[in-house]
Amino acid sequence: IDVRQFNSDGTPKGAVFSASATPLDPYVQLNTAVAMDDAGDFVVAWLDDTVPGNKATHSVFARRFGANGVAKGDAVQVSGALKNPITDVSVGMDNDGDFAVLWRQEEFYADHRLCDSGYSVLCNPVGLNTATLEARRYTAGGTKAGAPFVVAAGLQVELMLVLPDVFKPESAKLAMNRSGAF
Repeated sequence: IDVRQFNSDGTPKGAVFSASATPLDPYVQLNTAVAMDDAGDFVVAWLDDTVPGNKATHSVFARRFGANGVAKGDAVQVSGALKNPITDVSVGMDNDGDFAVLWRQEEFYADHRLCDSGYSVLCNPVGLNTATLEARRYTAGGTKAGAPFVVAAGLQVELMLVLPDVFKPESAKLAMNRSGAF
């Protein structure tokens, strides 16, 4: 995951740098989200394969940075290893740098048969799937402030085929105010 900071006038503040300590295949790290506090410190969150190349197991990670772009510690694993696909990752940060990460995990109940017509497309996207929104809070120092918790469960989701092999469900986003409410 590449990061680049900009000044308020839109000029680059520095060179591009990697948010993760070990840059991997760009298809392994995706669904990036960024939040910033009043001092310019920021956190980057993303979806990552727990086992590179194993698309059936995912985890959510986050890493904090100072306003100068220097990492404030290593990336932390926010969620456990999840077998169901994660379709959204979002992050919010309060005035003091405390932050929360939200992710959306889906369970498939529909009949998803794949066709072979030069590339994989969905033949029969029937039925509804369910999604669960989970979140976890952290202090400004990067310490876990409790276990992950369910924000909403059993959400009905109908998937739509947008491009071959790409699903576009509704988005889940997190916003945090200056005092940490979200």
